[in-house]
Amino acid sequence: AARVRFRIDGTLHPITNVNTESYKVFLADLQTRANIKWGSDEPQSGRISFDLVDSRGAQHSVNMRIETIPSFHGEEIVVRIFNMDMSFLKLDGRGFTEQHLTTFREVMHKPSCMVLAVGPTGSGKTSVLYSIVNELNTPETKIITLEDPVEYDLPGVTQVPIHTEDKELFAEKLRAVL
Repeated sequence: AARVRFRIDGTLHPITNVNTESYKVFLADLQTRANIKWGSDEPQSGRISFDLVDSRGAQHSVNMRIETIPSFHGEEIVVRIFNMDMSFLKLDGRGFTEQHLTTFREVMHKPSCMVLAVGPTGSGKTSVLYSIVNELNTPETKIITLEDPVEYDLPGVTQVPIHTEDKELFAEKLRAVL
């Protein structure tokens, strides 16, 4: 049997167990939709994008990032779900206290600074970084990002996809940006 768990605020919560046959069908369907070869001996990544309508009738764009890795007992799969609504990428409402948010904004608006986003998987690092870029994104400001992978398409931002495994190509792109 396969376990299905949701990561909420960094903690895995068991949801259900699925029999092996159902898991194989589910895995093959997700891999097909994400353009991932099934049965591969290599870790793979893919994406699935779709729109859904909530209970109030509002439409939302959703992006699922699919990661697979072969293991001793078969392929493991991780699905990360992203709400692609740009209004979601705001620093307000990210859980910062008012004092921390004020200090944070003072730092990020300086001509040179560094922000380190650290924390466990699913803790909001990516959302915070995109919220920063989204807030700094004005017609007067040139913003270039190097991303592995690009999670959100930000109009007005030059987003360069990279593969961090290829250190030489990453260094070339970083030099080109600088």
